[in-house]
Amino acid sequence: MAQGKLADRRVKLVAEKIERFAPGVSEVTITVTLTETSSGEAIPSQKVLFFLDGSVDPFKEDDTNESGRASAVSSDLQPGPHLVVCAIEADFVEKVSFTVPLPKIKLPTLLHVPFSGERGKQMLSITVTAEDGSVIKGLQVTVIDGDVVNTHTTGEKPYQMNFQEPTRRVEVRIGNTKDLVWQATLLGPKKTNLATQP
Repeated sequence: MAQGKLADRRVKLVAEKIERFAPGVSEVTITVTLTETSSGEAIPSQKVLFFLDGSVDPFKEDDTNESGRASAVSSDLQPGPHLVVCAIEADFVEKVSFTVPLPKIKLPTLLHVPFSGERGKQMLSITVTAEDGSVIKGLQVTVIDGDVVNTHTTGEKPYQMNFQEPTRRVEVRIGNTKDLVWQATLLGPKKTNLATQP
């Protein structure tokens, strides 16, 4: 809590934070409340500047509402400690600190490879899930397409097959583990027998 003088009134500034950290999400909402010290009366229409990690430029400006509240959301934060300075005037500030945790490493536990499309041009929709059932995106998997070894990134477009022989052996593998391997023999294009005139 910060206390000071504003337009000949003794006021106080209280800051609160709400943290939201999840896979792919790092977001902190900072809310300040400006009130008169003695009466507790809310002070509206006062501009509050929010500065992140010592920046000279505020990442958000907001005016206090009828309840004396102003807020700012800081997102896409890197792991580690951070400091938000909430300023009404140069010498009237309140500081809020927080730490963004390192992302938890998800270990793949299930490999699912449904395929669709015409023969010889099947599309493999490669999906990898973690122990908690969530889908792991951006994981590099190995696709052995006949005699060719390719890499594919999960969460992107499906892996596209393209072959003319009657069958094609395909294998999808995660790392070197024997448990996360998918294998199949896919059918190639149907051959058309052209009738000849006698």
